[in-house]
Amino acid sequence: MKNLLFFLTTLLIILNSCNHIELADEIPGDQVDVTIIFDWEGIDDAAPEEMSVHFFRTTKRSVRPYIYDFHDLNGGTIKLPPGIYSAICYNSDSDNHTLIGQNSFYDFGIRLGDYNDNGLLNQFPSLKPSIDEERIAHAPDKMWISSIESLEIGKDTNTSIVIRFKMIPIVNKYKFIIHHPINYTDAFSILGVVTGMTSTIHPGVFQTGNETVSHTFIFEKNNNGELIGELLTFGHCTNQAMKSEPSEDSELHSLRIHAVWKNGKNWVSSHDITSQIHNENNSSHIIEIDTVTFPNHSQGSEGGFNPSVGGWTGNTEFIGM
Repeated sequence: MKNLLFFLTTLLIILNSCNHIELADEIPGDQVDVTIIFDWEGIDDAAPEEMSVHFFRTTKRSVRPYIYDFHDLNGGTIKLPPGIYSAICYNSDSDNHTLIGQNSFYDFGIRLGDYNDNGLLNQFPSLKPSIDEERIAHAPDKMWISSIESLEIGKDTNTSIVIRFKMIPIVNKYKFIIHHPINYTDAFSILGVVTGMTSTIHPGVFQTGNETVSHTFIFEKNNNGELIGELLTFGHCTNQAMKSEPSEDSELHSLRIHAVWKNGKNWVSSHDITSQIHNENNSSHIIEIDTVTFPNHSQGSEGGFNPSVGGWTGNTEFIGM
């Protein structure tokens, strides 16, 4: 009995000692002040409401990252245990994305969520993808990221520690123009869908993910009689460094123009825009369609459409006829 008590007592001491060693750098007294600076030099339109920084330990003592949120655009001061870290910084003021791979600097990703506007999906039943088609995702809000692969937080509390994150814009703005829309009237709605776009970015490796998605946007008529639509995206093409030129086996992209009349009739026209999106000289991201001929809306209530697509030849579908 005495031997058993001695064994249990010894085991308890060992376990307590192991816990103490593992958590020795987690106690408040051993944390140091770290000043975080968000560097927006060269960026004029940045006004995020919240910034987040994830610190990943390179040791085995901590699996989950330390996460700090900032409501000051310039940064602030935090307390962090000494150690060697990797860090990822991004603005976290959008509800249109989710986080994946959160316990790894290299796997951490920002992924666009599913588009869930049931009103729009019900208005345009032709939008609902079949099982084998890519999902429709929310377009991102403006986003900036930064990352540091390795940094050391020393134990010397008398040394001022400053970490500066150079913020990089990662969202592209695309503008779509239909120059000569024929038979267009304000009696029906026009929706654009662009396919083959990037759904995920990995700030730690500055690379896109392996999933493609479609995005939707509204076409509106301008004073010149053109149809104009605008869209924010994470960019195009998957599994490659962000802001790099497309490879030869990059994704194909189509612009699908969805029209719906007040009587519920739907019409779809599809156009291959791959060459325009992959054009390395197209830094302004303007996608142009010369002419689109819509069905004569006056025939819609009678069920007789005689559609054609001029200029850029596309494929048409007629739904609900």
